Amino acid sequence: MSERRVRVDGLSFRYRSDRKVLDGIDFEAYSGDVVGLLGRNGSGKTTLLRLLAGLLRPTSGTIEIEDAPAVVSDGTPFLEPLSARDNLLATLALRGMDAEEARFTADFYMRCYRLSDDADRPVEEFSLGMRRRLALAEGFAANQQLILLDEPTLGLDPAGRDRLIAMLSEHSGDGLTVVLATNDAGFAQQVCDQVLLLNDGRVAARGTPATMIAALEARTLLEIVTAAPPPSAAPPDGLTLVVRSVAGLTLAARDASRRLPEVWAWLEAAACPVREIRVREPGLADVFLAHTGVELPTVPEVD
Repeated sequence: MSERRVRVDGLSFRYRSDRKVLDGIDFEAYSGDVVGLLGRNGSGKTTLLRLLAGLLRPTSGTIEIEDAPAVVSDGTPFLEPLSARDNLLATLALRGMDAEEARFTADFYMRCYRLSDDADRPVEEFSLGMRRRLALAEGFAANQQLILLDEPTLGLDPAGRDRLIAMLSEHSGDGLTVVLATNDAGFAQQVCDQVLLLNDGRVAARGTPATMIAALEARTLLEIVTAAPPPSAAPPDGLTLVVRSVAGLTLAARDASRRLPEVWAWLEAAACPVREIRVREPGLADVFLAHTGVELPTVPEVD
């Protein structure tokens, strides 16, 4: 049976006399759970992480946590003149790890986050992406039962993002509990067992990504780029024409991706050459928009 690691009941918080930053938050997290707090900047998700970390006290409500968490944020402090390796070793020493195990653990997590070649460089020379990878290495190396991640994909390149996803899968499989705050809907959809959609300090919706996406009953979009004007005839039955232009057309239907062979045959029969077909399935970003009326920001790619 899974062990409960976090219980939040009726949690509210306000800074002095300002409006409530959080209002009536409830959730539980168990061993092996990855819980996502998905929302725009200012929605209260970082404040909620700070409350879970014990850095703030609730205005009302309760928080029960079984063990002190490891915390990874964009403000993770480093000993700037020291190397990445020495920073990791210092963190592990503070956690009570003996020197031999700390060296092995530090080397392992530096390899995991592609920092081995820069292990002896001072952190003050690190780029944003390298600092984020070092912060993640420190967080996972701490070997706590609960880890809190604030915008963990910020500053990560695609390889770093993929490694983080793999680490979350590996460690949650070993019983680690993760609570993460993000505005990256694609990342949350990929890694989270449970997602809370936060908007203006309240939970707009909650559930598993798959359940919330299915409940949306949204249509799949087929965005088709053609090398000639697309056919003027109606598309195959069951597909709705959303947009037609000289450059192509967009079709929509439930599970439209399954209709690709039929769409391709329709375009071939009309002698319309195809340059590209993009399939956009509904996702958590669409769920967030449906429940809150606002869009999540586009997550920039990092070179």
